[in-house]
This record gives sequence, structure tokens and C-alpha cells, in this order.
Amino acid sequence: MRKKIKQLQKPFKKELIEKIALETGFIKRNRKLNATKFLETCVFNSNSICDISLNDLSTQYNLETGISISKQALNDKFNRNAVDFFRKVFENVLYSHSNISKENLVYCESLFKRIRIMDSSRIELPAKFREIYGGNGGGASKAAAKFNVEYDLLTGEFNNVGFFSGTKSDPACMHEVIDDVEAGDLCIKDLGYFNLKVFGEINKKDAYYISKIKSTTSVYSDNDDYEKYYYNTKRNSEPRKIDIAKVTETLCEGESIELDNIYIGQAHSIKSRLIITKLPKEIKENRRKKREKKASKRNLKSSSDKFDGANAYITNITKEKLDMKSIAHLYKLRWGIMLISA
Repeated sequence: MRKKIKQLQKPFKKELIEKIALETGFIKRNRKLNATKFLETCVFNSNSICDISLNDLSTQYNLETGISISKQALNDKFNRNAVDFFRKVFENVLYSHSNISKENLVYCESLFKRIRIMDSSRIELPAKFREIYGGNGGGASKAAAKFNVEYDLLTGEFNNVGFFSGTKSDPACMHEVIDDVEAGDLCIKDLGYFNLKVFGEINKKDAYYISKIKSTTSVYSDNDDYEKYYYNTKRNSEPRKIDIAKVTETLCEGESIELDNIYIGQAHSIKSRLIITKLPKEIKENRRKKREKKASKRNLKSSSDKFDGANAYITNITKEKLDMKSIAHLYKLRWGIMLISA
């Protein structure tokens, strides 16, 4: 991320940085510490800010600005206000260089309050920070930080930028932002954030979700129209389990099908629409190869995946609000957040 911000240094205006410094309380009045120069000294330093001493940092600041500041005075600036200052600058850099387009979202402005998309990125840290930001160890660093970015497609604003230990899973990070979800919000999640409990909480808030579904997740229905898709034709229980492979076999490449009032998970607690699109053979083969390569790196045996040849989405948005083509289109927009958080 430091390299990315370095590339964006030129278009970032000094006036904006100074304004952020005042808003966050980092600079309370005109003093010899310059917020822009302080930012440049910390972020664009040739050495890691984690490794350089306060004495060297104050000396460097003096050389670059011609202003003398003691190491104690510099140390005092690394406080809560500095954290808010850096965070706000970070959010503005992300926002000003976002490539997400709103031109195809006009029709959504009357349907949703916000369209929230989230992604995470992991940063390896020096091992001395492992007590605060634990890493996985092994071939990876013993210390790592994960940051989650949640972006609103409709307003262009960042709802949340959270920093966590590198060992914290994406679904666990979702619980940190669920309280902020409001009625009318649309939450678009990828498989990394797949969490049935969270989807249930979103539904209770009269908000909406779109997510891909994990291949290990069971899908059920009590609709007799789906008889040919059930694992067993005998009615031993209600609802009955659906065989996704059977559904996909009935489709041509590029064709989609929608199953209404589907129960997701063995507890049958989440009721959703299920939308399945059959993919071309080339994509299916590429997915299989990637899965096998990933398993090989971990010395694991790769098992077959029923979703290699299909995209499967679940949502609680009604057909009256959006048809299945619009659901697939909206989900694709979440890729824009990966350009930001990468």
C-alpha cells in the first residue's frame, strides 16, 4: 500500500492534507510541525517507519524541512489524533483514485439506501509486532495486519476502514460492521465473507444481501416443481435437499435459472432466491486447474467442486425489485473494490 500511495503522491494536494489535519485535531494551531511534511516523512521514507529511530526521524524531518524538532516532540505527535489523521488521508487516497463507475447504478438509487461492498488485504509486519497483530507463522511472517475496506457504490464514500490481526478471518471481520447496516442497505459479499448468521442478521434489519454460495453449503426446498433437482425423489422429509449438479446439467452454457424460496444451510433458517448460471467449459477447466494447484501447494488432495462449471448466487431481494440478470450484474460490480484494496 505504501508503494501505491507513493504513486499517488503528486495529485494529492497540500491544502487537502492540511484541512484533514485540522479536522482530525492532529494540528490544532499554526506550529512548526507541518502536516504534509510529517506525512511524507512517515509514509515515503526510504526505510520502514517501524525500524527507524525517533532520533533519525527527527533528523530527517529537519533536513527535509529546515525546521528543527526534538525527538520527544515528534514522539508526542504519534497519538490518537495522528491515527485519525493517517486514516482519513488513507480514505481520501482510496476514494479519489477509485475506478468504480456509477453510470449503470442510476436505477438502484431508488431501490437501495446504500450498496455496500467489502474486501480485505493483508500486510506482513516485522515479527516484533506479533503480540498486537499476530501472523500465521510458518512460511509467513509471525506478525501481520489485515485491513477491511467497505465502500458505498452509490455515494462513493467509505463506510468502514478497519484494521485487525492478520489471523482474523474475513467472516469474523464482518461482525465488526454488521451493527452499521441499516434498513434499505444492500450488502454484496464474496465467498470470503460467506456467513449464514450474518445474512440472517441483515435480513432482520430489513436490509438486503447478494452473495455467491459455498459449494459445501446445503440447499433445500419444499417446492414440488423442483422434483427433478432433488437428491432423492422419495418424500422422506420437508424440505428436501437439492442437487446443484442436476440443476446445472439442465442448462446450456451461458444460460441461467432461478429457484425461489430456497432454504440455505442445514438449519433451514435462511430463505433466499438461488440463481445459477452455467459457465463455458474453458472457465470450468481453468477453475479446476487453479483449485488443484492450490491444493498441491498445501500438500492436499483436490476434491471435485460442483460450482467449477457454474456461478451460484443467493439473495433476499425480491423478483419485483430486481430480476436475476440484474442480480448477477450487481454482484460483478464488487470487483471494483479489489482494485482499491489490492
